[in-house]
Amino acid sequence: MFPYSNTGLGLIAIAMVFLVAEVFVPTSGALALGGIVAFVVGALFLIDTDIRAYGISWPLILTLVGVGVLYVLLAVGMAVRARQRPVVTGREQLAAASGEVLGDFTGEGWATVHGETWRVRSAAPLKQGQRIRVTHVDGLTLDVELQSIQPTRSA
Repeated sequence: MFPYSNTGLGLIAIAMVFLVAEVFVPTSGALALGGIVAFVVGALFLIDTDIRAYGISWPLILTLVGVGVLYVLLAVGMAVRARQRPVVTGREQLAAASGEVLGDFTGEGWATVHGETWRVRSAAPLKQGQRIRVTHVDGLTLDVELQSIQPTRSA
C-alpha cells in the first residue's frame, strides 16, 4: 500500500476547488492564492512516511504550482480584459447611438437604430431619411434629437 495522508489529499482537493472557483467568483486572486497555498501544503503532507524515497520532489511541486499560477494569471487577465470592453448590448448600448428616421412625423414616429425599428420621440419635427441621435431610453421608446452634421473639409 502507498502511504498517503488524507489531510494532504483533502488539501489538494480544496486547492483544486479554489482554483476553479477563482474563475467564477470575483475575488481578484484571493481564492487562487489560497488554492496555491493549500496545494503546496497538501503536497508536503501527502506522503505519510519517514522514508525519503516515498516523498514528492520539490521540482515537481514547484512545477505544478507554476502551472497553477499561470492558469490563474490567464483567467484573471481574461476577466480584466472582458471588463474593459465596451458594452455592446442592452440599454447602455443605445445611449448616444445614431439612427435614421423612417417617415415624416411630429412628436412620435419610427426610426431604425442599430438595424432595429424603434418608436422614437422628438421635440422637433423630423423628416424621412434624417440622421438622429438617441438621448434617452424610456422603456421601448427612444428620445432622440437631430444629429448635427459635421462639415466636411475639401482637400
